[in-house]
Amino acid sequence: MSASAFCHAFKRYFDMPLNAYHVSKARREPIQTNATITEIAFRNGFNNLSHFNRQFLLHTGENLRTIRERKHSYLD
Repeated sequence: MSASAFCHAFKRYFDMPLNAYHVSKARREPIQTNATITEIAFRNGFNNLSHFNRQFLLHTGENLRTIRERKHSYLD
């Protein structure tokens, strides 16, 4: 199965794009870990950091840096 066919099948079965699924997994990491944004992107299936940042912003409405800064403000 090609990558394109897999993405289409995933969207049809789960009713969400594959990128949205990867972003939803990545959304928890800046709060739960101290991993860098690059590490979070690569762990969650993105091999291009700028593509990950665009997709994250598109699907969540905020960027990882904002989430991480909010985490640190709660700890202070």
